[in-house]
Order: sequence, then C-alpha cells, then structure tokens
Amino acid sequence: RLSFREGVSGPWTYSLRGLDGKVLREYVLNGTTWSWSKDLVYRQGQLLAAIDGSGTRHFTLDHLGSPRLITDAGRNVVEYHAYWGYGAEIDTACGVERMKFTGHERDNQCTAGMLDYMHARYYNPTIGRFLGVDQGNGNAEAPGSWNRYAYARGNPVKYVDPDGRVIDTVLDIGFIAMDVADIAGTLFAGERTTRTQWAALGGDVAGAFIPFATGIGAGIRALNRADNAVDALRTLDRAANARDATVAIYRSLDAAGNVQYVGFTKDFARRAAFHLRSKGIEIEQVAGLHSIPVADKRAVEQALMEIHKLGKEGGSLIWNKINSIAKANPKYAEELERGMQWLRQMDYPGVRP
Repeated sequence: RLSFREGVSGPWTYSLRGLDGKVLREYVLNGTTWSWSKDLVYRQGQLLAAIDGSGTRHFTLDHLGSPRLITDAGRNVVEYHAYWGYGAEIDTACGVERMKFTGHERDNQCTAGMLDYMHARYYNPTIGRFLGVDQGNGNAEAPGSWNRYAYARGNPVKYVDPDGRVIDTVLDIGFIAMDVADIAGTLFAGERTTRTQWAALGGDVAGAFIPFATGIGAGIRALNRADNAVDALRTLDRAANARDATVAIYRSLDAAGNVQYVGFTKDFARRAAFHLRSKGIEIEQVAGLHSIPVADKRAVEQALMEIHKLGKEGGSLIWNKINSIAKANPKYAEELERGMQWLRQMDYPGVRP
C-alpha cells in the first residue's frame, strides 16, 4: 500500500518501503504541503529505532517482534506496551508509535476500528482474525488450517505471520534472545565473554534462516561442555554453508487451480521467464519452500509428484514427464519421506500427518 490516514479528516501519510514491505520512511501530505515525518531503522528484519523531529526512539522487542519498551536517547521510557494473546493492547491509551503487534503497522490505533496491516491482508487484533481469506488452500488433515481467516493457526505465542500468507515459528528468536541475555550478563559482571557464547549466538542466528536447523546454538553449548569447541565452530561453518546452498520449490497452476508442473531452481526469476517463453506457463514459488537445502531438492519435488501424480499416471502434472527420483531406487521410500516432512512442516494440502 502507498498511504493511510487516521480517521476521516486526518492528513495522509505516505510510506517508502523496502523490498520486504517494511516501512523505511514516512512523509505527511497536509493539504498540498509535503513534509518528512520519520525514518525507521532495522537490523536482520527487526525494528531497532524510529527517528523523527523530536529525536531517536529505541525499541525493545519481545520474542514475537512486538515493541514492548520504547525509550529515548537518554534511556527514558517514552512508551510501554502490553498485549493480549492475539495482539490487542491491554492499555488502550493511544501512543505515538504505530508499529505494534509482531512489528506490524496499526491503523486507527486510537479507535475501536484498529487494524494491523500485514501486507497481504488486514488483521483485526480484537477478534484475532484476518479480514481476508488465506491465499493458500487448507489441509484436510491439518485442522489448524481449516479456518482460512484464523491467525497463526490459533497459536499466537508460537507463530507469527510476517506477510499475511505464511506463518513462521518464533522458537529461534527465543534462542537468540537467550544468547544475547547470556552475553549481556557476562559483560555486566565485568567478565570476558567466551568463543562458545558468540558461536552459540551465531549458530542460533543461522538456525533462524535454515529450515529444520532450530537450536544450533544449543548444540554448540553442548559440544563445549564436552570440551569440543573446535567442532562447535565447525558446526557453525556447516550451518552458514547450508544457508547459501539452497533452492526454491515452485509450481504452475492451470486455470482451474490444478497443479500442472513442479520443479526447483536457484534463480526463480530466470526460471519463470524461461517457462513463460518456452511453455507459455506461469510459475509461483510454493509458500514456505523458497529456501530448501540442495540435498533435499529432489526429495521435495518427488513428494509433490507423489501427491499430484504425473499426467501419464492419471494425475494433473501434465508438464512433468518423469519422476524426480526413480521408484526403483533403493532409497526411494527414505527420500520420499524426507520430502514429505518438508511438506508437513508447511501443512501442504494432501500430505498425511
């Protein structure tokens, strides 16, 4: 979106956004006069500060990414926010900052009609429901996905929804916060930090971006207790390498919504242009499967083929001609199960629990 206004008579505020949709700068249009309003500062996607004409305000976030404590440059408390489970504020007093529950923009925060802008959809924190339907299909075998207006599958403590389409787990965020607190406590006590503390923090940061790699930092700390710090750092190196060696899983739908092609690629934009030019079909990334380790790419692709079936088998995959993994392969069952694990993680339709 480009702009918003508080109420029906307030000035329009226009936003300059980054590629991820987060607000970087705001301008206010009052009549015919434009003026700079504020800048927002992020690190690793987490909101750090807001800068406007009154100075700089710093944000302290909880494990969900919701601003709780806002302080000025002199460490004075400017605002404090507490939320009910689904994001409505416990204290309904109107504040200055619009960045609220899980770091999303809150419109009409001073009225009963407050809504959170979550990019793909608007969310009502008072009732814990989206105003628009989920773009993805529900999974008949995953009851949490049946209500396509529901937020975070009914578990707003464990999951967040960064863009209104795909939920993320916040477990790694908790690990990172624990690591930071550990390091801060050591420094506050006037002691020297250790390589293991920093390696654990780095491991958990890496784990936040690598599917199925939660708790790398915990593994590093365990290795240290076994006097194996060298192996711990190697674990971190492997995590970093795994982050770089990934592919995106994509699919193509026909006019009726049937999946007619599945595949994987390291360069989605280039592959999309190729398919449009050569086959006349459009492809889309499968939600939640945009960063799959290279070692698992064929397992996930074959799992999708098992669900939708090749055209020659009576399925809907008319553009896929052969299986990604031959069914005569001795490791077929093992690879298929590994691919299915990825799909279960995302509640992909048609996957057995």
